Amino acid sequence: MNKLKHALWLASLAVLFSACAAQKPVSRAGYTLHGSIAGATDSTWVYILNQDKFNSAPLSDSTQIRKGKFILTGTVPNEAMLVFVGIKGPVYAADGKNVQRYRLTDAAPVWLENKVIPFDGTKGSLYKTSGNIAQDYFRNNQAADDAAFIQRNPDEYFSAYVLNVRKETWSRDQVAELYTLLSQKVKDSLYGRQLAEFLALSDQ
Repeated sequence: MNKLKHALWLASLAVLFSACAAQKPVSRAGYTLHGSIAGATDSTWVYILNQDKFNSAPLSDSTQIRKGKFILTGTVPNEAMLVFVGIKGPVYAADGKNVQRYRLTDAAPVWLENKVIPFDGTKGSLYKTSGNIAQDYFRNNQAADDAAFIQRNPDEYFSAYVLNVRKETWSRDQVAELYTLLSQKVKDSLYGRQLAEFLALSDQ
């Protein structure tokens, strides 16, 4: 009899655990931006702000450095977004004494996607941070190289962003030629759809 009760008890536990597992919410994939800022002390606030003129979805967050490290997590609306990551400094009044407000005074561009993104910079020169496609692009690329950049990176959302920037100054034929090189994933993104709309309107 005791064995029967024990078996029933185990069966009840199995049903209970199965029910709990079924009710467990499925986590959505998002971004994890993590790293360090050399020279910044613990408790320093690190901010992330949307700087993308093609993706106006609101995105801003902040966290504090703990034991030399920081981590920011969330979800990027519309696949990807150009943001600034950095620390704020005071903006003084004309007298040079009174603080009017605080704003990002030390920051780096980051191409944010829903994946793990490392960030390691140095306080006072975060603009020199490298390793992210946007950081390397803005530091090393010239407008004359944009077409080659897009050709080399047809599967990057950032290529569609660059093409969006250049569509107002390049010929329609050049934009169309480079658009055809983009992968279907990129064409289906917000930036790709904006390019498709631009090309459709220019045909009219």
